[in-house]
Amino acid sequence: MNRDEVIICKNESDIVDAIMQDNDIIYIESSLGKKISNIKNTGKIAWGLLIGGVVVAVTAIISSKTLSKGKSVLVLSLATIPSLGVAIAYIGFPSTISLLQIMIDSYKKNNGINGAKDIVLALRNNYYIAEFDREKMTTKKSF
Repeated sequence: MNRDEVIICKNESDIVDAIMQDNDIIYIESSLGKKISNIKNTGKIAWGLLIGGVVVAVTAIISSKTLSKGKSVLVLSLATIPSLGVAIAYIGFPSTISLLQIMIDSYKKNNGINGAKDIVLALRNNYYIAEFDREKMTTKKSF
C-alpha cells in the first residue's frame, strides 16, 4: 500500500484486510468505529467469556454453512444464540454482529478458526484508538 494513500474501512472485511496487511494505521468509518470501540474496551474477564461464546457461534455457523443448505443454516445458526448471550450482554447486539462478521471474514481469509481468533486478538491487543471523531476512528499499531 502506498504510504500517501488513505483507505477508510467501511465494513468488517476491510478491517480484516487491513490487519492481515499489517497496516500501522487503520482508519475506520465512524459508525463501524463505535462497534470496534466496544469490542476493544471490554475488560479482560468479560473478554475471556465473550470470545469463547463467539468462537463457538462462529464454528457452528461456518460448519452449518458448509455442511447444509437453505433453511437449516438459519436453524443451526439460531441454536448458537445461547453462546452469544454473554457477548450481547457485554458489548451489545450491533457490536456482537460486527465481531461475528470479522471472525467469519477472518475464517475465510486466514486459515480457519485459529486464524480468525488471531485476527481479532491482533485488533484488540496490537492496536490502540488514537483518535475518534464524527467521521472516522483512527487506530494505530502498538510497538
